[in-house]
Amino acid sequence: VVVVVANAFLDQAWGWGWFVLATIVMLVLIFAIGWLHRIGTSYMITDRRIMIRRGILSRNERSTHIDRVQNVNTSQSLMERLLRVGTLDFDTAGTDQEEADFRFVGIEDPHGLRQRIDHEYRLRVDERNRVPDDAPADEADPSATR
Repeated sequence: VVVVVANAFLDQAWGWGWFVLATIVMLVLIFAIGWLHRIGTSYMITDRRIMIRRGILSRNERSTHIDRVQNVNTSQSLMERLLRVGTLDFDTAGTDQEEADFRFVGIEDPHGLRQRIDHEYRLRVDERNRVPDDAPADEADPSATR
């Protein structure tokens, strides 16, 4: 397609000038659209929720409870590896495919973020399972019988 367009421009009396100008305009538009998409998207992970906010003029927010996350996957293309960014994909339980798609795209150090999420999740589970020191003996040992 590019070759056909290039030949059409080159056959005209204008020559290479218009082709170069059109190429530059296309690249600027592609960059601008990507940049606007990037600045209009924010990701947030708290100790309770995962949220994705999108939009500049209008807003779209999606969130899920952190306990619904079943898997956290990372991926990096060759270009993303060179740029030191990647994608974090959260698989959530009990929702259809559209609602279950929580992807953080263009994240710096996606593997490090996944490790931090795993660490925080383990701390939360340990805290939830911890029995207070002043608990009666039968509460401290769930295998104890009455």
